[in-house]
Amino acid sequence: MGSRPVLVCTAYEDPTADLVIAELNRRQVPVLRFDPGRDFPTAVALAARTGEGVGTDS
Repeated sequence: MGSRPVLVCTAYEDPTADLVIAELNRRQVPVLRFDPGRDFPTAVALAARTGEGVGTDS
């Protein structure tokens, strides 16, 4: 589908997030699940951009 990835910041065992992620998977949306309490202190780098044209396919 060409969807942009979705970052889900949540606990590893979060049944509500599991439902959201399952629906995103059903829609073939790429998902990255990130648990700050479990995935840190491992080196992690997150970057984001905002502005005109960001998040669009044009």
